[in-house]
Amino acid sequence: MNTTANKWALIMGGSSGFGLATAKKLADDGFSVFILHRDRKAKEARVEEQFAIVRKSAPAFHALNTNALDESLFPEIIKELTEVCGPKNISLFLFSIADGNLRSILDKPEQTGLSSEDFSRTIWAMGSSYTIWTKLLFQSELLSTDSRIVGITSEGTTHVLESYAAVAAAKSVMESSTRYLAIELAPFRITVNLINAGITPTPALRVFPRFAKLMEQTEKRNPSGRLTEPEDVANAVSLIARPESSWITGNIIRVDGGEQIVSNI
Repeated sequence: MNTTANKWALIMGGSSGFGLATAKKLADDGFSVFILHRDRKAKEARVEEQFAIVRKSAPAFHALNTNALDESLFPEIIKELTEVCGPKNISLFLFSIADGNLRSILDKPEQTGLSSEDFSRTIWAMGSSYTIWTKLLFQSELLSTDSRIVGITSEGTTHVLESYAAVAAAKSVMESSTRYLAIELAPFRITVNLINAGITPTPALRVFPRFAKLMEQTEKRNPSGRLTEPEDVANAVSLIARPESSWITGNIIRVDGGEQIVSNI
């Protein structure tokens, strides 16, 4: 398959939520789409149904069901990316993997608190792996000139959310790394930004403690009168992908309809 004429978007965590919505949007924008996801066979039919929508719009489409957090698989993944996308042909990399422990730090009667292993695994899955993957894509010469790196963070790094300590630590790592990556990649005209999404009813959030109550409270709090949707984030990524955004880097961009600036008092 000769796809060297296409600009590719690589989306890690692209079978649901923010990643899937962004894949659909970028396909409509003319991007070829490579989705890296990890799903069990039981979800295969649903996932393929969604991928078929992306496939209809994208100039080219490729999906790889594997564990993007297993370092032993990195060489194999890089090899497939090189064969499918071609060198210096990934114009946008979205890191949207959600894989963390939702527990309190302290032990409770109904649940054991977070262990050091829980913290380490969550920080790797949702924080430092984003940094390592960006480095690996750059050093493997897969990123194009003027490419965009985008990650997803949340208000949990600055406001306490129930059972969110390990994920907040991971997102804090991501936020710090974004600033350093932005500086180190600036000479190569590669931008690095994070989207701070409002509370969104994604599959990852549905495992949150008291999910329904959280959705109800957030809808009341949001001055726009509704919850953030994955498509809102996808639209923001689409804007970042435009050539006109080339001078925007090292930022945390809120996409929440004004939700996070509302006082809790």
